[in-house]
Amino acid sequence: MGKIVCNKCKHNMAVWSHVTNLHGYYCDECVVDKNDINGCPCQWNYVISENNRFENLPTGTENADWRWVVNDEISKKDGIWVKLAPTGRPFPCVEYIFDIDGFDII
Repeated sequence: MGKIVCNKCKHNMAVWSHVTNLHGYYCDECVVDKNDINGCPCQWNYVISENNRFENLPTGTENADWRWVVNDEISKKDGIWVKLAPTGRPFPCVEYIFDIDGFDII
């Protein structure tokens, strides 16, 4: 049994699947625009500062497990971060499922 290939580029193994679209299979390069380094805003995690105590801080290693969202209006102390997929890129919309081993052709 083989693996499903990307519906967009037609040659890379698909590692992302859109849950509402039966034919929405994409490789890591094609799932969203390459220039979108912050992923979908629905995946952003907000750091809340109250009485100098910070909540919802990321765990793991910066730029490996998570990255601060680039925005001139926020700082690392009081801002937004995004979790990174195992491939090092931000997760796209929550409507996508990721499988590093790809999806089997049924």
